[in-house]
Amino acid sequence: MLDMSRYRPTPPSLADPPQWLAALDGYDMFRIRHQDNGGWTAWPDGIDEHTEYPGGTWRVSVALPVDLSLTQGAVDPLVLLVVLADASASIENKIQDVVAFCRTAGKSWTQIGQALGMTKQSAWERFSGAD
Repeated sequence: MLDMSRYRPTPPSLADPPQWLAALDGYDMFRIRHQDNGGWTAWPDGIDEHTEYPGGTWRVSVALPVDLSLTQGAVDPLVLLVVLADASASIENKIQDVVAFCRTAGKSWTQIGQALGMTKQSAWERFSGAD
């Protein structure tokens, strides 16, 4: 079986940022909170999951148990897969929006690729459209 995970980019993390990320404007606004399960959350100062922005607030929120066997007999695993795939598609759409915003802000394909954990060529191929 083909191991698809080897093709997944590994983007940098706010929880363990490389130096270039920690040096960007706004990084120091985020407060990282590590969770017992190895996950983490990051909210800017004064912002939480109930914050609403003028013009609307975009959110994707999914909560699943770390131990998926806890859902056995109550939730078909395909339901869990659909929930995650739908959230992933929503996030992918928002990533495309943010990449376009980065480009209008003058960010290079090298910088965008670095932020996504991929080469500039891969970023350009995935997001450029008719650029």
